[in-house]
Amino acid sequence: MAFDDNLDLVKWLVNPWGTPLSGSDIAKFSTYAISLCFVMWRARNSAFHEGHSPQGQALLQVEDIWGGHWTDVNVFVDAAIRGDFGIIAILVLDRSGVMIEAATAKRKASSPFAAELEAFHWGCCRILQSGWHNASLFSDCQQVVKGLAAGFSPEWRARALFDDTLNLLNQMPSCHYHWIPRRSNSGAHNLAAWAASCSSFNLSITTHKIPLGCPIFDTFLRGGIPCNSITELVAESGCGKTQFCLQLALSAQLPLNHHGRLSGSSLYIHTEFPFPFRRLQQLCLDSPIGGNSDNIFVHAAHSAEQLLDEMPKIESFLVDSQSRLPIRLIVVDSIAALFRSEFDNTPSDLKQRSSLFFKISGQLKLLAKRFNVAVVVTNQVVDFMGESGSLNGLRIGNLGSLYSSGRRVCPALGIAWANCVNSRLFLSRNEEVIGAEISSENAGDGLCRRTRRRLYVLFAPHLPESSTEFVIRREGVFGVNR
Repeated sequence: MAFDDNLDLVKWLVNPWGTPLSGSDIAKFSTYAISLCFVMWRARNSAFHEGHSPQGQALLQVEDIWGGHWTDVNVFVDAAIRGDFGIIAILVLDRSGVMIEAATAKRKASSPFAAELEAFHWGCCRILQSGWHNASLFSDCQQVVKGLAAGFSPEWRARALFDDTLNLLNQMPSCHYHWIPRRSNSGAHNLAAWAASCSSFNLSITTHKIPLGCPIFDTFLRGGIPCNSITELVAESGCGKTQFCLQLALSAQLPLNHHGRLSGSSLYIHTEFPFPFRRLQQLCLDSPIGGNSDNIFVHAAHSAEQLLDEMPKIESFLVDSQSRLPIRLIVVDSIAALFRSEFDNTPSDLKQRSSLFFKISGQLKLLAKRFNVAVVVTNQVVDFMGESGSLNGLRIGNLGSLYSSGRRVCPALGIAWANCVNSRLFLSRNEEVIGAEISSENAGDGLCRRTRRRLYVLFAPHLPESSTEFVIRREGVFGVNR
């Protein structure tokens, strides 16, 4: 192959065209290619600015350092020494690099080796406790990795912990461990150094997400819908809000050995009647996710006051999970229906409505954080009225204007409610003319149309401004690459 310049070569390495690679193979190739470009560029700069001759063998080792090791769960460990103690850190990432959890702890350590071994031992414990089957463990301490591979402890004082770590590894035959250089372990290294400098020895950050069961969507959402927060789906009727929620309720049931899943049930609070039981049963039968409708608990709410009054009952229901899977998802479909028909456009009613906004969202956030659940609420849209520069045109999120079905729209419930959610996703639907009918005798204007749907990130603390196309089929909701 011939390339016009170096940039074209890099573009082809990262995204090779005309190759039989696809799916995970193309992702692995691209990851390795990026690393290769980085190492080659660093070698070029070293040779040009410092006069060092590039070492070919060092370039060939890039595959041992970067490529081929990443799995569904990747656990990075490191330690920092402070006196007689080791500050150990663990950083867990999924295959796409999204953080699953991060934590620090303080352990008695007689040497730097003992501290690094404590960190490695803790990583093994987290893999076993979390049920991560397809996992890799990374450490930048060669003594630990080589010692475990040989089955011999380099330090007699750490022999007991060393033997226990070997025992844990024997219980995880599908887990692989690797040595990586310090620069590749910067996340765990910096976390340990930070914890040691500020004496934060019991940090625990866990980010669980509920995927949608579609690789395109899960990549777009960086793993799925996050727990411990409120995610809002905004769209007009018929765009697929309820379809998303039903699919999430099924995906939340998958067992823990499916990476990212929470092995839980769902509480589905519906405010618009009737509840789509037939569609739910159809998804249970036809969706590739599977799932059981018995693990989706449906509850009706007729007013905002009723929902607020029943929050203590919902909390008790989440606590009492001995006879079923724990609740991992709460859906309110839709929040707008609770408010739009009960309040007038008067100052007193608007004040009361805003007060209920904050009370309900506050209770939902408390439940989300206490029970590590994901909260998803759906919202409707209204036609946009007014000039772009007016108060009604105040921009909230990534997009200055929203369009659906050829109309300019905005989320219902106003700015007060927008401040009650952590993330907002917008679903649009638009008709597209793709040609003329062969026979137009009874076909209206004789034009052939198709519906194109799109999902936008309006605002989210963990997602960039982006969008993706999707379709709704009998089997569920699926992203489309175009």
